[in-house]
Amino acid sequence: MFYDKFKELCDDRGISVTKALNEIGLSRALGTKWKKTGATPNGETLVAIAEYFGVPIDYFVRGTLPDAIMKAMKSLPGYVDPMDDLLRNSDVLDLDDFTYAAHKYSGDLRPEDKDTIIKMMQTLAAANKGDDKHGKAD
Repeated sequence: MFYDKFKELCDDRGISVTKALNEIGLSRALGTKWKKTGATPNGETLVAIAEYFGVPIDYFVRGTLPDAIMKAMKSLPGYVDPMDDLLRNSDVLDLDDFTYAAHKYSGDLRPEDKDTIIKMMQTLAAANKGDDKHGKAD
């Protein structure tokens, strides 16, 4: 549904739907129409919205953004990653700093870097188990 994608882009940027509509030059009533009826804007309006958010029109058709665009969005001032906020501030999830960092930065690593880190972790874990067996643990 178009409205859901529109709202997601607003949320990703930390702005309200109303503010985005105003800045694009569209009425609140149009946003309400999209939400209540599932309507999709006409071509000219769709182009204006895509330009405002800096996304390809395909985003509204396919529903996903290319990795390069997602990376650029994340570098924008004020961008709040919804998953980051969930992981950091959740009462349900209790992640230590290591686990949080692994999630947050893993997307910026090459597959071979991830493999190297996993091997290092396995090696350290095995060494620590060996220390535990010999009474050398803290």
